[in-house]
Amino acid sequence: MTDAAKAAVLGSPIAHSLSPVLHRAAYAALGLERWTYTAIECDEAGLPGVLAVPGGLACPLTMPLKRAVLPLLDRTEPLAVEVGGPTRWSSSAASGSATTPTSPAWSRPWPRPG
Repeated sequence: MTDAAKAAVLGSPIAHSLSPVLHRAAYAALGLERWTYTAIECDEAGLPGVLAVPGGLACPLTMPLKRAVLPLLDRTEPLAVEVGGPTRWSSSAASGSATTPTSPAWSRPWPRPG
């Protein structure tokens, strides 16, 4: 069995997002029972509080949160700054960081069940 992982898409409005449905279906198909994916209603003012939640969280960001997260990060991929914001935020490291689809973090394979 793989370790638990938490992820959520952040935005406002976000209730319409199908991202949680799609991700949870993929997790189930891969046998990742301890992985979760939710939608969190969050605007720019609430972003620091959501990102401060302990325990590790990976978050795809919607606009305008992609820009709003930049000053909150300890490390940012250069491309994320160039394009106006990262595609996701992750607290899996000791501090917040941002990666972009072209960074090595996105090219790693997902863990396999077992």
